Order: sequence, then structure tokens, then C-alpha cells
Amino acid sequence: MNVLVFGGSGFIGRHLVRRLRAAGHQIVAPASRELDLTKVNLVDWDRGQRFDRIYHLAAWTRAGEFCATHGGDQWIVNQQINTNVLAFWARRQPQAQLLALGTSVAYPEGVELVEDNYLKGLPIDRFYGYAMTKRMLLVGLQTLHRQYGLRYLYAVPSTVYGPDYHLDGRPLHFIYDLARKIVRSRKLGEPVVLWGDGYQRRELIHVEDFLELLDRLAAQEISDIFNLGAGEEHTIREFAGLICEEVGYPPEQIQYDTSRYVGARSKCLSIEQARRALGDYPVRPLREGLRELVRWVEEVDL
Repeated sequence: MNVLVFGGSGFIGRHLVRRLRAAGHQIVAPASRELDLTKVNLVDWDRGQRFDRIYHLAAWTRAGEFCATHGGDQWIVNQQINTNVLAFWARRQPQAQLLALGTSVAYPEGVELVEDNYLKGLPIDRFYGYAMTKRMLLVGLQTLHRQYGLRYLYAVPSTVYGPDYHLDGRPLHFIYDLARKIVRSRKLGEPVVLWGDGYQRRELIHVEDFLELLDRLAAQEISDIFNLGAGEEHTIREFAGLICEEVGYPPEQIQYDTSRYVGARSKCLSIEQARRALGDYPVRPLREGLRELVRWVEEVDL
């Protein structure tokens, strides 16, 4: 296939580009410094190239407090990115299947995280701007599909993890922060202080499992939204315990700061729709994935 990847320099994007190249596909993956998706008129950018598939992974966001403090800017930047990409797809590459990423924070609080609820109600306030741009991306895909018959796949991942994460100083997602703190405490004696009581629950999916499931769904040629997670969640204490086993660190030394904000108590995506489409749904055991992550953290010293 001839494949175009927007957002190929991000965490998921780097794994995707390596995977596609290893499979023998022809890849165009412009970095943001080469192609500013907020400014460039993409309608004239392709220079006659025709793509079989387009991945839209590009988004302006960060972990931590970023969404709570940059919601307005996120709305402007991500709406510009999404509108430019969708216009380029519809006007210049209508033969291509477009694969785009959503976000689990677009789900309203207190509802079952099934695809039918994705556009219902309001996202929680601290993620409102970013979450609504992701909702509007889905609406754009749906309306272009209805009017022109364009093919798309919109995937909503749970927290994606694995090696080769960002090393540019930006805030870390919880599982990297957790692994880093425990590894550094084992090496340097730094205290491990985690936010909350440790009983909040989270779901992880390994980046390679996510990409495998995404590829298999794309082959189904179903234009729809799909949750892609591991199908189970664990407490922060359970994640910490597994990492402590790998590192050789006593979990009883971990301190919990219950005064800090920790978000939803539980967040696990329903993956039944993807299971029905795929028939089987293999993901690697959590212990195996965390072992790989810990080895990588030990090597790079986040």
C-alpha cells in the first residue's frame, strides 16, 4: 500500500511507521516541522500522489494539567488540524481509507464507555476543549462518509503504553511516571509519592497490540467508531506492585498523597463492538508488557 501518516513523529506514530515499513508499504510521514497542519493548504500539498490509506494521528495535547489550562488554544489548533486533514482527504484523496484516533476523555462522566455514548452528554470540564475537538473529528468523518461514501475508521484507545515514549521533557502519562519513580527510587533512593489513594483504576493497551487491532479492523472496511482497549482495568496499586516486582523495590515504601487530583475512579472501555467485528481479540499479558516497559525505562532513565 501507499500510506500517508500525519502525526508519524509521535509515540504511536513512530511505532506505526516502523511497522508499516517492515511490512513493505510505501510510507510518507511528514514531521510537524516539515508540514504545519494548522497553516498549510493541504489541498495542493500531495503533488499528485495517491494514497491507499491515511492515518490521522496528529493532535496538540499533553498529559497532566495541559488540557485543563490550554482548552481554548487546543480547540483552535486541533480544529485547524482536523479541518485541513479532512478537506485534504475529501478533495484530493477520496479513494483512501482514513484512520483517525479519538480519545477516551470525550466520554461523559458516569456512563458506560460504549461507542453509542461517545457523542452524548458533555465531557468532564478539565478536558472539555480537547475532547470536543475529537468529537467534531468523528462528526466530520461521519458526515463526509454519508455525503460522499468515503471510508473511515475512528479508534478510541485506552492509555497506550510501550517502549520508545517521548523524551522531550513533556509530562508523562501515569504508567511512565509510575515506572520512572520506582526505578529512580531503586537506583537513587528518591521517595516514591503517588497521587491519590492508589485505588483508582486504569486500563492499558500495549502500542503494538493497539496497532495490530487497528490494522485488522481497517481490513474489515467498516466505517464506524471502535473502542480499543485491553478489556480490563487494574488499580494503581496493582500496577505499582507489578513494577516493584520487576525492579526489586518494596511496595510498602510507596507513599500516597490523597490530597492530589487523580481524575475518574474507574475508566475502562467496552470493547465488545471490536470483539464482534474481529472474532478474536488477543492482547499481551500486562506483566509481560510492564516488564518490557521497565527494561526500557532502566535503559533511558526518563
